Amino acid sequence: MLATSNRLSKQCATSVRSAAHLASRQSDRNALRRLGLARSLSAAAASMEDAFDTSLTCNSCKTVVAGSPSPFFKCPNSHAASEADHVLMPSAIGAAEIASLVEMSSSDAAAAASVNPFVRFRALLYPYRVAMASGMSDQEYIALVTALDDKIKAIDGTGFVTTPLMYSDELQAFIKNESGQVAGSHKARHLFNVMTYLQVLDEQRPAGSLPMKAQRRLVVASCGNAGLAAATIAAAAEWPIDVCIPDNADPSVVANLQSLGKTVNIVFCPRDVDEVQVGDVGMVSTAGAADPTVAVFKNMISEHNSIPFSVQGSECGVAVEGVQTLAWEVLEQAAAEGHTSLDFSDLFIQVGGGALGAGLAQGLQRAADGDVEKVMPGLKIPQVPSIVTVQAEGNAPLNRAYTQMVADGKSAEEAAKDRSRYMFPWANPASIASGILDDETYDWVELARGMEKSGGEALVVNEDAIAKANAYAKAQLKVNSCITGSVGLSGLMARGATHTSKPSIVVLSGIDRASQRAFSTSAAPTTPVWERNGITYRVLERDFDPEVLFDFNKEHGTSPLNFIPDEPVKAHFAKLATGETSVWGAFDGDKLVGFITGEVGGGYWLQTGDGKQSTCFINEFVVDPTYRGKRIGVNLTSMSVDPNAGIWALNTEIKEMYTTVHVDNVTSRTAFVKGGYSEVMTYADAMRERDTTVLKFVSNAAKRPLGNSTTMRVVGIQSGNAVDGIDVGLFDFEPLNRSETDSRALAGSIKYKTIANKTYPFTQEERQWVLGLRAMRLEDGNEYAEGNYKFGEWFAQRVNDLLEEAGVDKSEVALIGSHGQTVSGHPHWEFGDLSIMAQQTGITVAGDFRPADVGAGGNGTPCTCTYDTIMLRPEAGADQWRIGINIGGTSSVTFCPPWPEAGQPETEIPLGLDPGLGVFFMDLTVHAIDPTLEYDDDGKMARSGTVNEELLAIFLQNKYYQQSALPIGVGPDDFPETLWKEWRALAQSKGVSDIDLLTTFTELTAKQIAMACARFGGPKIVNGATDDVLLRGGVSANSYFVERLKANFEEQLNVKIDRIKNLEDIGLEEESWENAMYAMFGYLCYNNVYNFVPSCTGASRPVVGGRIAPGENMISTQLKHTVSK
Repeated sequence: MLATSNRLSKQCATSVRSAAHLASRQSDRNALRRLGLARSLSAAAASMEDAFDTSLTCNSCKTVVAGSPSPFFKCPNSHAASEADHVLMPSAIGAAEIASLVEMSSSDAAAAASVNPFVRFRALLYPYRVAMASGMSDQEYIALVTALDDKIKAIDGTGFVTTPLMYSDELQAFIKNESGQVAGSHKARHLFNVMTYLQVLDEQRPAGSLPMKAQRRLVVASCGNAGLAAATIAAAAEWPIDVCIPDNADPSVVANLQSLGKTVNIVFCPRDVDEVQVGDVGMVSTAGAADPTVAVFKNMISEHNSIPFSVQGSECGVAVEGVQTLAWEVLEQAAAEGHTSLDFSDLFIQVGGGALGAGLAQGLQRAADGDVEKVMPGLKIPQVPSIVTVQAEGNAPLNRAYTQMVADGKSAEEAAKDRSRYMFPWANPASIASGILDDETYDWVELARGMEKSGGEALVVNEDAIAKANAYAKAQLKVNSCITGSVGLSGLMARGATHTSKPSIVVLSGIDRASQRAFSTSAAPTTPVWERNGITYRVLERDFDPEVLFDFNKEHGTSPLNFIPDEPVKAHFAKLATGETSVWGAFDGDKLVGFITGEVGGGYWLQTGDGKQSTCFINEFVVDPTYRGKRIGVNLTSMSVDPNAGIWALNTEIKEMYTTVHVDNVTSRTAFVKGGYSEVMTYADAMRERDTTVLKFVSNAAKRPLGNSTTMRVVGIQSGNAVDGIDVGLFDFEPLNRSETDSRALAGSIKYKTIANKTYPFTQEERQWVLGLRAMRLEDGNEYAEGNYKFGEWFAQRVNDLLEEAGVDKSEVALIGSHGQTVSGHPHWEFGDLSIMAQQTGITVAGDFRPADVGAGGNGTPCTCTYDTIMLRPEAGADQWRIGINIGGTSSVTFCPPWPEAGQPETEIPLGLDPGLGVFFMDLTVHAIDPTLEYDDDGKMARSGTVNEELLAIFLQNKYYQQSALPIGVGPDDFPETLWKEWRALAQSKGVSDIDLLTTFTELTAKQIAMACARFGGPKIVNGATDDVLLRGGVSANSYFVERLKANFEEQLNVKIDRIKNLEDIGLEEESWENAMYAMFGYLCYNNVYNFVPSCTGASRPVVGGRIAPGENMISTQLKHTVSK
């Protein structure tokens, strides 16, 4: 009966929506009459609403409200005088309802493997329940979610993905990395769930009525991640939103918000005003909460009917549910990693407002109750792990509440009814973890309940522990986590291992935007004058009175932690007039209230390696203490390194900013870290008799040359001209040996080790589809776009497959070097979208190498010359050049001179070209002879035939072989399958059998290569100059071809060749070299080293070719290269 009513309800609802759409689009009276008739069937449709409970229940007073057809977010019993926290949550539903939802979600098997958690886990989420109750189909719901996600992807660069999970043996913990999620944190999960709920409801609106976004604005209060997440999702939905932020918000946050377009309205909320302007709404009061952003947020809801687009459960309970997907992902991934028992010791989670912890606790509880297992079989945990909440010692309202609750002997339910005793604002919140400085933990009851049930605890950590955890996350875990996002990790590290066999879980919840500042073109103001919280910041003029600076410094800057004699300080300030000293000042009107100064080459910390004039040293940093709380220190440190107002704008030669701070001066250290500086080290300062911390900020220009000082694990992937499949390899590359005269050139070969290598063959259907692309038969350009994306997906899947089969964790892989699949050679065009690969593997990808060489006047080919001139060159002192031959679908040759002696310049230039065909026509002929075969095994077929000299002469007259000057590069359009069909038809017209045609094609490939070497090799190659010939490619196992190649070389080069070598003869692997080559291309690109040989490609200069698509593993820190000595 349920299935019948489901179908009937869906049909009715679909009729209603279709008619409403027609009516609203066409104002068709007949359509409106049909709408009325459809509504007469509402009784049948109502059976679906009865089938699924779409109500919301307050977890405090148990009031039940309807969650549909209008949105409901806050309990009607919630009011200012209430002693309880009223949080509306989706009402619990029974096993039968869950089973029905799971059944309805089974219509699309592919959706179960979606990387988007809101598709994969949809049957467990409230918006899906509301959608199904309204008559929406599963496919319609998936389309709604996917469309919104696609719009988010267009804005943010990434849609919702399954973020990485890694296991740390040292920590005995699974680490969930959310820094690559939409808007850089977990917050987007909360809000996507809310937006989906709103859009589902909007689908039910009456015909002709305005969409909800035209009637009600969204509003959020935040100082960072939540605001960015809310604004990003709202912008994708084109839904107007007011983002209430402090007036001293981080400039990078402000710039990112401004970049999201006109639907995002930023509302600055100072603490010292009574009301603020909210766009066209008008003036809104800042009264009603200790935090003015929260006050404006609440007043917008109560006075202007705004929708609370907030992660706080007390304001928007549906938001908490969204982050349950994170808990389920962890279980899913841990099981895939082999932890099938799903038995965990504890969950460490940082707490500010508490929504993240509350959602994780709820998600784990649902996994323990068996709900999740109904959607994802096997995902049931034996019990919820101990919930361990972590807060900074400078702001710990949850710890205070939970400690008092335990001391009183009260349960969470009992404590919830006496809120003012347990949860009240923290006085003067302070911590380097600025993202969790909520003065109240709004979702404290849910967290207290979770800790109580699971035997957890509320930890407090100090600033040093937080800083150490953040450093550990970046250095050891290779996660670019922000300080706030590392607080949970600090709890685990501070507590230490429990010596249990059960692993812990830690979430690194957000990206470090400060370290990204140097890479952003929009993360800072565009004017050297800043206005922040009523304070003006500017670069001081050279004629500013240095005595004013000295007097101010004398009054406010001298302390036991910072004492310097007067004369050096006066001399430093005097250099303002010459430009050697730069000063950034903070003013309250005309009153100086703080400044920071830097001197070119100043101080004693000079370690750039680029000379004294490339360093600026921060000497003085002083703030009037009566202005504490206005973030003057943070704004000054930020301004000193701002691209438009900082040192780089004043002196382009400066590469690095340094300063030193007394190790105990936490205030100054914190201001520098928040301003984007990194702590380098702490050392015993004998001159000042103290321990001193060194901080630095490296300019964008200085960071640009990448380098590596340790082994780098790189994937190489490509699909060759033979179109036989996708080849993938995994390699460990040792550090580069750079030239002393040009840091982007190499001084010797690269050492690498093959870890895994495999070919994934194409099916016959896939191969024909690829050949169709290469033959340029498709008339619709959209199919080419689809092909590019499809190859990206195929490549990503094969990388994932290889790593899984090799037992290699993705966290160990730094980079993918992808050549793609060539579909055009003039100009070169390779398919396999890099961003698709990066997003579906989580690994940074380098690819699209050839266009850089083309831009420098080259052909972008042959790529093999790069590998050959690095790996195949004879050792220094050798008396012969080497001919390196590569044969795949087409062929290439490199003429390799010996390496120069150490310290000597290059005097002999490598040369190279693509002679033409490889095995492509040979393989097509073999397949025509016997469709079950892909190639001529050991040349047995060709050996049994006879070369047709007439056909061979005709083939050699092809225009490709008539080129008389380098560079010469081949592409698939030079020797397409259509040409093979023409030549085969010609052979058949002359009575030549396919066996003899195969023998003729074998001879053609061998002869054309030898002739090209004779024509273009020069005096170091021809007339017996060398007998060092090396062949690689699968055809090297074809003994007949090798014989014919040797014979043709001896004839054309007038030389006796004892044996044609292979890669194994010089210690390289034949099976994996081509994958290693493209891994090497990516490796060189990533490290800013030339990866094309202009003497082979025809370019005017060497280039670093390629683009980089950041994966979730990419960190912002770039290592300064070190020149080999």
